[in-house]
Amino acid sequence: MECDVPLHPSAAQALLAWQARVGELFTVCHAGCFYRARLLADGHSMRVFATLSYSPEPPAPRVLMQAMPNRERFLWILEKGVELGATAIYPVITEKSYHEDAPALAKQGGWVRILQRAARQCRRAVLPRVGEPLTLEQAIEQGVGMAQWYLDLSPTPLLGEPLQGAVQLFVGPEGGWGEQDLAIFRARGVAPRNLGPRLLRTETAALMALSWIAAADNPLHPGEAGK
Repeated sequence: MECDVPLHPSAAQALLAWQARVGELFTVCHAGCFYRARLLADGHSMRVFATLSYSPEPPAPRVLMQAMPNRERFLWILEKGVELGATAIYPVITEKSYHEDAPALAKQGGWVRILQRAARQCRRAVLPRVGEPLTLEQAIEQGVGMAQWYLDLSPTPLLGEPLQGAVQLFVGPEGGWGEQDLAIFRARGVAPRNLGPRLLRTETAALMALSWIAAADNPLHPGEAGK
């Protein structure tokens, strides 16, 4: 059954930022349920026309802590990370990351636009967060209470056990983790995980890991694809 309801002010603001047109379709979340809706002509209300039988969002936070690459790679990781279900993405300063890019990367206007476009493209119901650059210690502190993993050539595969609760995933820079980085991980109890025997570029590793997690979180629902 279709019904017309007013948009929450924050939802109206998000649609305005997306430059949504009258009649555009989008996904909304209310009380843990997800719906498809259409923007009405007044710009402040929507017509809800379908209830989704699945959640377009992961069941728990999936936080990507990305050792800071160059600008182009980070923007690509940001876009694809949102499409693959990351709930938050932070650039992290490590021994071998692109320290000189920190001031430029911290200018988040461009980040937010990319994030909004990606969320719109893949019908996310909740807008993920992109944070300012953090030191490795700050990043670990933010993830206290989550399962905290860093990618490395470890004997333990990324998904060697069922996912339970929130996950904070650290992806290293092109040159790999430095000795100081590894010492910090060991001291703080962050566990190593691997993606197999190949050495991957940082952006490939990030998206491969998120893809595995997304596949474990949400089976495909082809019958819903066109709604």
